[in-house]
Amino acid sequence: MGSVTMPGQDDSPPTNIEMEESVLGAMLVNERALKQVRVDSGLTSKHFYLDRHRQIFATICRVAVRSGAVDSLLVSNEIPEHKDVIADLVAKVPAPGNAMHYARIVLLNAQLRAKLEGAQLIQQGVHERADEERSAALVREGLQLAASDYTIEAEPTSGEEILDELFDHFDRDEEGEVFELPWAVLNESVLGGYRRKQMSVIAGWTGMGKSWLLDDIMAGFDSQGYKAAIFATEMSREERAARWLTAQTGVSLEKILRNRLDPDDHLKLARARAEANGRLPFDYFEAFEWSADKICERIIFGDYDVVAIDPVTEIPGFEETETASKISRRLATVAGRADCHVIAVSHLNRNRLRDPKGVKPRPVLADLKGSGALETNAHAVLFLHRKQDAEAHIMPEGELFYAKVRNGVPKEINVVQSSRTHRFLHLPPEPVHEQDKLEVGNMAPSHDTGEGRVFPF
Repeated sequence: MGSVTMPGQDDSPPTNIEMEESVLGAMLVNERALKQVRVDSGLTSKHFYLDRHRQIFATICRVAVRSGAVDSLLVSNEIPEHKDVIADLVAKVPAPGNAMHYARIVLLNAQLRAKLEGAQLIQQGVHERADEERSAALVREGLQLAASDYTIEAEPTSGEEILDELFDHFDRDEEGEVFELPWAVLNESVLGGYRRKQMSVIAGWTGMGKSWLLDDIMAGFDSQGYKAAIFATEMSREERAARWLTAQTGVSLEKILRNRLDPDDHLKLARARAEANGRLPFDYFEAFEWSADKICERIIFGDYDVVAIDPVTEIPGFEETETASKISRRLATVAGRADCHVIAVSHLNRNRLRDPKGVKPRPVLADLKGSGALETNAHAVLFLHRKQDAEAHIMPEGELFYAKVRNGVPKEINVVQSSRTHRFLHLPPEPVHEQDKLEVGNMAPSHDTGEGRVFPF
Protein backbone atom coordinates (compact mmCIF):
# COMPACT_ATOMS: atom_id res chain seq x y z
CA MET A 1 0.00 0.00 0.00
CA GLY A 2 2.82 2.40 0.78
CA SER A 3 5.07 1.21 -2.02
CA VAL A 4 6.65 3.30 -4.74
CA THR A 5 6.09 2.14 -8.32
CA MET A 6 9.33 2.28 -10.28
CA PRO A 7 9.64 2.27 -14.07
CA GLY A 8 9.45 -1.19 -15.57
CA GLN A 9 9.52 -2.62 -19.05
CA ASP A 10 6.58 -0.41 -20.03
CA ASP A 11 8.55 2.70 -18.93
CA SER A 12 5.68 3.80 -16.67
CA PRO A 13 6.77 6.70 -14.40
CA PRO A 14 7.06 6.30 -10.62
CA THR A 15 3.63 6.82 -9.13
CA ASN A 16 1.16 5.48 -6.58
CA ILE A 17 -2.41 6.33 -7.51
CA GLU A 18 -3.78 4.72 -4.34
CA MET A 19 -1.74 7.09 -2.17
CA GLU A 20 -2.92 10.09 -4.21
CA GLU A 21 -6.51 8.98 -3.64
CA SER A 22 -5.88 8.37 0.06
CA VAL A 23 -4.41 11.79 0.80
CA LEU A 24 -7.21 13.56 -1.05
CA GLY A 25 -9.87 11.48 0.69
CA ALA A 26 -8.33 12.19 4.09
CA MET A 27 -8.36 15.93 3.40
CA LEU A 28 -12.05 15.75 2.50
CA VAL A 29 -13.18 13.92 5.64
CA ASN A 30 -10.80 15.01 8.41
CA GLU A 31 -10.13 18.61 9.46
CA ARG A 32 -6.80 17.82 11.07
CA ALA A 33 -5.64 15.87 8.01
CA LEU A 34 -6.60 18.86 5.87
CA LYS A 35 -4.52 21.21 7.99
CA GLN A 36 -1.54 18.85 8.20
CA VAL A 37 -1.35 18.28 4.46
CA ARG A 38 -1.95 21.91 3.48
CA VAL A 39 0.36 23.47 6.06
CA ASP A 40 2.93 20.88 7.07
CA SER A 41 3.52 18.36 4.29
CA GLY A 42 4.87 20.58 1.52
CA LEU A 43 2.48 18.88 -0.91
CA THR A 44 1.19 20.98 -3.84
CA SER A 45 -0.99 20.18 -6.84
CA LYS A 46 2.07 19.78 -9.10
CA HIS A 47 3.14 16.73 -7.10
CA PHE A 48 0.13 14.64 -8.20
CA TYR A 49 0.47 12.42 -11.25
CA LEU A 50 -3.14 12.47 -12.47
CA ASP A 51 -4.52 15.76 -13.78
CA ARG A 52 -7.86 15.24 -12.04
CA HIS A 53 -6.07 14.75 -8.71
CA ARG A 54 -4.15 17.99 -9.28
CA GLN A 55 -7.42 19.81 -9.92
CA ILE A 56 -9.15 18.29 -6.88
CA PHE A 57 -6.22 19.14 -4.58
CA ALA A 58 -6.11 22.74 -5.79
CA THR A 59 -9.88 23.04 -5.32
CA ILE A 60 -9.76 21.61 -1.78
CA CYS A 61 -7.11 24.18 -0.83
CA ARG A 62 -9.04 27.02 -2.47
CA VAL A 63 -12.27 26.09 -0.68
CA ALA A 64 -10.43 25.75 2.63
CA VAL A 65 -8.97 29.26 2.35
CA ARG A 66 -12.30 30.77 1.37
CA SER A 67 -14.69 28.89 3.64
CA GLY A 68 -12.51 27.74 6.52
CA ALA A 69 -13.92 24.22 6.12
CA VAL A 70 -14.05 21.53 3.44
CA ASP A 71 -16.37 18.68 2.59
CA SER A 72 -17.13 16.67 -0.52
CA LEU A 73 -20.23 18.72 -1.37
CA LEU A 74 -18.40 22.06 -1.35
CA VAL A 75 -15.62 20.69 -3.53
CA SER A 76 -18.04 18.93 -5.90
CA ASN A 77 -19.93 22.19 -6.42
CA GLU A 78 -16.66 23.78 -7.57
CA ILE A 79 -15.76 21.00 -10.03
CA PRO A 80 -18.99 19.09 -10.81
CA GLU A 81 -17.26 17.18 -13.62
CA HIS A 82 -15.38 15.25 -10.89
CA LYS A 83 -18.35 14.72 -8.57
CA ASP A 84 -18.25 10.92 -8.86
CA VAL A 85 -14.49 10.80 -8.40
CA ILE A 86 -14.77 12.89 -5.23
CA ALA A 87 -17.45 10.59 -3.82
CA ASP A 88 -15.17 7.61 -4.44
CA LEU A 89 -12.28 9.36 -2.69
CA VAL A 90 -14.36 9.87 0.45
CA ALA A 91 -15.54 6.28 0.44
CA LYS A 92 -12.10 4.73 -0.12
CA VAL A 93 -9.81 6.61 2.28
CA PRO A 94 -8.40 3.89 4.59
CA ALA A 95 -7.27 5.95 7.60
CA PRO A 96 -7.50 9.77 7.66
CA GLY A 97 -5.07 9.87 10.57
CA ASN A 98 -2.31 8.65 8.23
CA ALA A 99 -2.68 11.61 5.86
CA MET A 100 0.92 12.77 6.35
CA HIS A 101 2.17 9.28 5.50
CA TYR A 102 0.14 9.29 2.28
CA ALA A 103 1.39 12.79 1.44
CA ARG A 104 5.03 11.77 1.84
CA ILE A 105 4.61 8.85 -0.56
CA VAL A 106 3.01 11.16 -3.13
CA LEU A 107 5.94 13.56 -2.67
CA LEU A 108 8.47 10.75 -3.02
CA ASN A 109 6.94 9.58 -6.29
CA ALA A 110 6.87 13.16 -7.60
CA GLN A 111 10.51 13.58 -6.66
CA LEU A 112 11.47 10.32 -8.40
CA ARG A 113 9.59 11.40 -11.53
CA ALA A 114 11.46 14.70 -11.53
CA LYS A 115 14.82 12.98 -11.11
CA LEU A 116 14.00 10.51 -13.87
CA GLU A 117 12.98 13.32 -16.21
CA GLY A 118 16.19 15.15 -15.30
CA ALA A 119 18.30 12.11 -16.15
CA GLN A 120 16.54 11.80 -19.50
CA LEU A 121 17.17 15.49 -20.30
CA ILE A 122 20.84 15.15 -19.38
CA GLN A 123 21.15 12.12 -21.64
CA GLN A 124 19.37 13.99 -24.43
CA GLY A 125 21.64 17.01 -23.99
CA VAL A 126 24.78 14.90 -24.11
CA HIS A 127 23.71 13.48 -27.48
CA GLU A 128 22.62 16.87 -28.87
CA ARG A 129 25.91 17.46 -30.64
CA ALA A 130 24.59 19.56 -33.53
CA ASP A 131 23.53 22.46 -31.28
CA GLU A 132 25.92 23.14 -28.38
CA GLU A 133 23.71 25.87 -26.89
CA ARG A 134 20.65 23.62 -26.82
CA SER A 135 22.78 20.79 -25.43
CA ALA A 136 23.98 22.95 -22.54
CA ALA A 137 20.43 24.13 -21.82
CA LEU A 138 19.11 20.58 -21.69
CA VAL A 139 21.89 19.48 -19.34
CA ARG A 140 21.30 22.47 -17.02
CA GLU A 141 17.57 21.77 -16.86
CA GLY A 142 18.24 18.09 -16.30
CA LEU A 143 20.64 18.77 -13.45
CA GLN A 144 18.06 21.01 -11.75
CA LEU A 145 15.41 18.32 -11.98
CA ALA A 146 17.84 15.61 -10.86
CA ALA A 147 18.53 17.66 -7.72
CA SER A 148 14.81 17.97 -6.90
CA ASP A 149 13.97 17.84 -3.20
CA TYR A 150 10.26 17.87 -2.37
CA THR A 151 10.64 17.35 1.36
CA ILE A 152 8.98 19.84 3.67
CA GLU A 153 12.29 21.56 4.45
CA ALA A 154 12.76 22.40 0.78
CA GLU A 155 9.35 24.05 0.30
CA PRO A 156 9.09 27.67 1.51
CA THR A 157 6.01 29.20 3.07
CA SER A 158 5.42 32.83 2.14
CA GLY A 159 5.18 35.47 4.83
CA GLU A 160 1.66 36.22 3.66
CA GLU A 161 0.58 32.59 4.14
CA ILE A 162 2.07 32.49 7.62
CA LEU A 163 0.20 35.60 8.77
CA ASP A 164 -3.01 34.42 7.07
CA GLU A 165 -2.87 31.18 9.08
CA LEU A 166 -2.29 33.04 12.34
CA PHE A 167 -5.08 35.55 11.75
CA ASP A 168 -7.44 32.74 10.72
CA HIS A 169 -6.75 31.31 14.16
CA PHE A 170 -7.54 34.68 15.79
CA ASP A 171 -10.87 34.83 13.94
CA ARG A 172 -11.94 31.47 15.39
CA ASP A 173 -11.83 32.94 18.89
CA GLU A 174 -10.27 29.76 20.27
CA GLU A 175 -7.51 29.53 22.85
CA GLY A 176 -4.17 28.27 21.61
CA GLU A 177 -3.74 24.53 22.12
CA VAL A 178 -1.33 23.42 24.84
CA PHE A 179 -0.58 20.15 26.62
CA GLU A 180 -0.82 21.14 30.27
CA LEU A 181 1.53 19.67 32.84
CA PRO A 182 0.07 18.72 36.24
CA TRP A 183 1.60 21.78 37.96
CA ALA A 184 0.40 25.31 37.32
CA VAL A 185 3.70 26.92 38.33
CA LEU A 186 5.67 24.87 35.81
CA ASN A 187 3.09 25.54 33.11
CA GLU A 188 3.72 29.24 33.62
CA SER A 189 7.34 28.65 32.67
CA VAL A 190 6.38 27.26 29.25
CA LEU A 191 3.63 29.76 28.39
CA GLY A 192 0.78 27.53 29.49
CA GLY A 193 2.07 24.08 28.58
CA TYR A 194 3.87 22.05 25.93
CA ARG A 195 3.03 22.46 22.24
CA ARG A 196 3.03 20.52 19.01
CA LYS A 197 6.15 20.56 16.83
CA GLN A 198 8.38 20.87 19.91
CA MET A 199 10.72 18.57 21.81
CA SER A 200 11.29 18.76 25.56
CA VAL A 201 13.60 16.87 27.91
CA ILE A 202 13.03 15.28 31.32
CA ALA A 203 16.29 14.42 33.06
CA GLY A 204 17.73 13.36 36.40
CA TRP A 205 20.17 11.01 38.05
CA THR A 206 19.40 7.30 38.07
CA GLY A 207 16.90 6.42 40.81
CA MET A 208 15.49 9.95 41.20
CA GLY A 209 12.12 9.14 39.63
CA LYS A 210 12.08 10.06 35.95
CA SER A 211 9.87 7.21 34.74
CA TRP A 212 7.22 7.66 37.44
CA LEU A 213 7.25 11.36 36.69
CA LEU A 214 6.79 10.70 32.99
CA ASP A 215 3.85 8.34 33.62
CA ASP A 216 2.00 11.02 35.54
CA ILE A 217 2.64 13.65 32.90
CA MET A 218 1.41 11.32 30.15
CA ALA A 219 -1.65 10.38 32.21
CA GLY A 220 -2.41 14.09 32.50
CA PHE A 221 -2.25 14.51 28.74
CA ASP A 222 -4.57 11.52 28.33
CA SER A 223 -7.09 13.12 30.71
CA GLN A 224 -7.05 16.20 28.47
CA GLY A 225 -8.14 14.04 25.55
CA TYR A 226 -4.77 13.64 23.83
CA LYS A 227 -3.37 10.42 22.38
CA ALA A 228 -0.07 9.52 24.05
CA ALA A 229 2.58 6.84 23.61
CA ILE A 230 5.79 5.82 25.35
CA PHE A 231 8.70 4.21 23.50
CA ALA A 232 10.53 2.31 26.24
CA THR A 233 14.14 1.45 25.58
CA GLU A 234 14.81 -0.41 28.86
CA MET A 235 11.59 -1.25 30.75
CA SER A 236 9.14 -4.06 29.98
CA ARG A 237 5.44 -3.41 29.57
CA GLU A 238 4.66 -5.68 32.54
CA GLU A 239 6.77 -3.58 34.88
CA ARG A 240 5.32 -0.35 33.52
CA ALA A 241 1.77 -1.58 34.04
CA ALA A 242 2.64 -2.74 37.57
CA ARG A 243 4.08 0.69 38.39
CA TRP A 244 0.92 2.36 37.16
CA LEU A 245 -1.22 0.09 39.36
CA THR A 246 0.97 0.85 42.36
CA ALA A 247 0.57 4.58 41.79
CA GLN A 248 -3.21 4.21 41.52
CA THR A 249 -3.79 1.87 44.46
CA GLY A 250 -0.84 1.91 46.85
CA VAL A 251 -0.45 -1.87 46.48
CA SER A 252 3.31 -2.41 46.58
CA LEU A 253 5.22 -2.92 43.36
CA GLU A 254 6.84 -6.04 44.77
CA LYS A 255 3.49 -7.67 45.59
CA ILE A 256 2.19 -6.97 42.09
CA LEU A 257 5.29 -8.17 40.26
CA ARG A 258 5.62 -11.31 42.42
CA ASN A 259 1.88 -12.00 42.35
CA ARG A 260 1.60 -12.06 46.14
CA LEU A 261 -1.77 -10.38 46.30
CA ASP A 262 -4.39 -10.81 49.00
CA PRO A 263 -8.15 -10.46 48.30
CA ASP A 264 -8.12 -6.79 49.29
CA ASP A 265 -5.26 -6.13 46.84
CA HIS A 266 -7.18 -7.85 44.05
CA LEU A 267 -10.18 -5.65 44.77
CA LYS A 268 -8.10 -2.45 44.67
CA LEU A 269 -6.43 -3.41 41.41
CA ALA A 270 -9.70 -4.37 39.77
CA ARG A 271 -11.27 -1.09 40.85
CA ALA A 272 -8.34 0.91 39.43
CA ARG A 273 -8.61 -0.96 36.14
CA ALA A 274 -12.34 -0.29 35.90
CA GLU A 275 -11.95 3.40 36.72
CA ALA A 276 -9.41 3.69 33.90
CA ASN A 277 -11.80 2.01 31.44
CA GLY A 278 -9.55 -1.04 31.32
CA ARG A 279 -6.52 0.64 29.80
CA LEU A 280 -3.30 2.45 30.55
CA PRO A 281 -3.30 6.18 29.72
CA PHE A 282 -0.75 5.65 26.93
CA ASP A 283 0.24 3.19 24.23
CA TYR A 284 3.45 1.35 24.99
CA PHE A 285 6.22 0.21 22.67
CA GLU A 286 8.97 -2.08 23.93
CA ALA A 287 11.54 -0.31 21.77
CA PHE A 288 14.62 -2.15 23.01
CA GLU A 289 17.51 -1.65 20.56
CA TRP A 290 15.27 0.26 18.16
CA SER A 291 17.05 2.82 15.99
CA ALA A 292 15.97 6.44 16.05
CA ASP A 293 14.64 6.04 12.50
CA LYS A 294 12.42 3.12 13.51
CA ILE A 295 11.04 5.05 16.48
CA CYS A 296 10.38 8.11 14.33
CA GLU A 297 8.61 5.97 11.73
CA ARG A 298 6.23 4.61 14.38
CA ILE A 299 5.64 8.12 15.72
CA ILE A 300 4.56 9.33 12.29
CA PHE A 301 2.36 6.33 11.55
CA GLY A 302 0.79 6.35 15.04
CA ASP A 303 -0.83 9.78 14.70
CA TYR A 304 0.01 10.65 18.33
CA ASP A 305 -0.36 14.02 20.04
CA VAL A 306 2.43 13.40 22.55
CA VAL A 307 5.16 10.75 22.55
CA ALA A 308 8.01 10.03 24.94
CA ILE A 309 11.24 8.05 24.55
CA ASP A 310 12.27 6.62 27.93
CA PRO A 311 15.20 6.91 28.00
CA VAL A 312 16.47 8.42 24.79
CA THR A 313 20.03 7.76 25.94
CA GLU A 314 19.53 3.99 25.42
CA ILE A 315 18.95 4.34 21.68
CA PRO A 316 21.85 2.50 20.01
CA GLY A 317 24.74 4.84 19.26
CA PHE A 318 23.74 7.59 21.67
CA GLU A 319 26.97 7.09 23.60
CA GLU A 320 28.81 8.55 20.57
CA THR A 321 28.70 12.34 20.42
CA GLU A 322 28.06 12.63 16.69
CA THR A 323 25.33 9.96 16.74
CA ALA A 324 23.70 11.54 19.80
CA SER A 325 23.52 14.85 17.95
CA LYS A 326 21.91 13.20 14.93
CA ILE A 327 19.36 11.38 17.11
CA SER A 328 18.46 14.58 18.95
CA ARG A 329 17.98 16.48 15.70
CA ARG A 330 15.97 13.60 14.24
CA LEU A 331 13.55 13.61 17.18
CA ALA A 332 13.18 17.39 17.05
CA THR A 333 12.44 17.13 13.33
CA VAL A 334 9.87 14.38 13.70
CA ALA A 335 7.98 16.50 16.24
CA GLY A 336 7.34 18.94 13.42
CA ARG A 337 6.63 16.36 10.76
CA ALA A 338 4.26 14.33 12.93
CA ASP A 339 2.64 17.46 14.40
CA CYS A 340 3.16 16.22 17.95
CA HIS A 341 5.20 16.95 21.07
CA VAL A 342 8.20 14.71 21.76
CA ILE A 343 9.54 14.17 25.28
CA ALA A 344 13.07 12.78 25.55
CA VAL A 345 13.84 11.25 28.95
CA SER A 346 17.58 11.44 29.58
CA HIS A 347 20.15 9.91 31.88
CA LEU A 348 23.01 12.18 32.95
CA ASN A 349 26.76 12.09 32.50
CA ARG A 350 28.70 10.84 35.51
CA ASN A 351 31.56 13.31 35.13
CA ARG A 352 30.63 15.30 38.23
CA LEU A 353 30.04 12.32 40.53
CA ARG A 354 33.12 12.83 42.68
CA ASP A 355 31.65 12.33 46.16
CA PRO A 356 33.22 9.17 47.64
CA LYS A 357 29.86 8.19 49.18
CA GLY A 358 28.08 8.66 45.85
CA VAL A 359 26.00 11.74 46.72
CA LYS A 360 24.76 13.24 43.46
CA PRO A 361 24.87 17.02 42.93
CA ARG A 362 21.98 19.17 41.72
CA PRO A 363 22.08 18.66 37.94
CA VAL A 364 22.90 21.33 35.40
CA LEU A 365 22.51 21.42 31.63
CA ALA A 366 26.11 20.34 31.12
CA ASP A 367 25.23 17.02 32.79
CA LEU A 368 22.92 16.02 29.93
CA LYS A 369 24.25 13.22 27.78
CA GLY A 370 24.82 13.92 24.11
CA SER A 371 27.34 16.75 24.28
CA GLY A 372 24.72 19.50 24.38
CA ALA A 373 22.60 18.14 21.53
CA LEU A 374 19.53 17.54 23.70
CA GLU A 375 19.81 20.99 25.27
CA THR A 376 20.19 22.65 21.87
CA ASN A 377 17.19 20.95 20.28
CA ALA A 378 14.83 21.05 23.27
CA HIS A 379 12.34 23.84 23.90
CA ALA A 380 12.40 23.00 27.61
CA VAL A 381 14.59 20.93 29.94
CA LEU A 382 12.95 19.79 33.19
CA PHE A 383 15.12 18.28 35.93
CA LEU A 384 13.96 16.06 38.79
CA HIS A 385 16.32 16.04 41.75
CA ARG A 386 15.93 14.60 45.25
CA LYS A 387 17.85 15.12 48.47
CA GLN A 388 20.26 12.47 49.74
CA ASP A 389 21.70 11.73 53.15
CA ALA A 390 25.40 11.42 53.96
CA GLU A 391 25.37 7.80 52.72
CA ALA A 392 23.82 8.81 49.36
CA HIS A 393 20.43 7.27 50.24
CA ILE A 394 17.77 9.09 48.23
CA MET A 395 15.30 10.94 50.45
CA PRO A 396 11.59 11.66 49.86
CA GLU A 397 12.03 15.42 49.44
CA GLY A 398 13.13 16.92 46.17
CA GLU A 399 12.41 19.49 43.49
CA LEU A 400 11.27 19.85 39.91
CA PHE A 401 12.91 22.72 38.09
CA TYR A 402 13.39 24.05 34.59
CA ALA A 403 17.00 24.60 33.61
CA LYS A 404 15.97 25.83 30.17
CA VAL A 405 12.85 27.21 28.53
CA ARG A 406 13.05 28.67 25.04
CA ASN A 407 10.22 31.06 25.79
CA GLY A 408 9.24 32.06 29.31
CA VAL A 409 10.99 32.12 32.67
CA PRO A 410 12.40 28.96 34.35
CA LYS A 411 10.62 28.11 37.61
CA GLU A 412 10.74 25.33 40.19
CA ILE A 413 8.57 23.57 42.75
CA ASN A 414 9.37 21.50 45.85
CA VAL A 415 7.98 17.97 46.02
CA VAL A 416 8.00 15.01 48.38
CA GLN A 417 7.52 11.36 47.46
CA SER A 418 4.88 9.11 48.97
CA SER A 419 6.31 5.87 50.31
CA ARG A 420 3.04 4.06 49.53
CA THR A 421 2.16 5.17 46.00
CA HIS A 422 5.52 6.60 44.89
CA ARG A 423 3.72 9.78 43.91
CA PHE A 424 5.37 13.13 44.38
CA LEU A 425 3.24 15.56 46.39
CA HIS A 426 3.64 19.28 45.92
CA LEU A 427 5.04 20.81 49.11
CA PRO A 428 3.94 24.19 50.55
CA PRO A 429 3.28 26.99 49.72
CA GLU A 430 0.51 24.86 48.19
CA PRO A 431 -1.32 23.09 51.05
CA VAL A 432 -0.92 19.35 51.52
CA HIS A 433 -4.04 17.43 52.54
CA GLU A 434 -3.97 15.45 55.76
CA GLN A 435 -4.41 12.13 53.94
CA ASP A 436 -1.44 12.92 51.74
CA LYS A 437 0.65 13.72 54.80
CA LEU A 438 -0.11 10.25 56.09
CA GLU A 439 1.11 8.72 52.85
CA VAL A 440 4.53 10.33 53.14
CA GLY A 441 6.78 8.07 55.17
CA ASN A 442 10.38 7.11 55.50
CA MET A 443 11.74 5.73 52.25
CA ALA A 444 14.34 3.07 51.80
CA PRO A 445 17.25 3.75 49.47
CA SER A 446 15.87 4.10 45.96
CA HIS A 447 16.79 2.12 42.87
CA ASP A 448 15.56 2.24 39.27
CA THR A 449 12.53 0.13 40.21
CA GLY A 450 11.59 2.63 42.88
CA GLU A 451 11.61 5.93 41.02
CA GLY A 452 9.05 8.44 42.22
CA ARG A 453 5.97 9.78 40.53
CA VAL A 454 4.58 13.29 40.67
CA PHE A 455 0.96 13.82 41.66
CA PRO A 456 -0.68 17.24 41.15
CA PHE A 457 -2.81 19.20 43.61
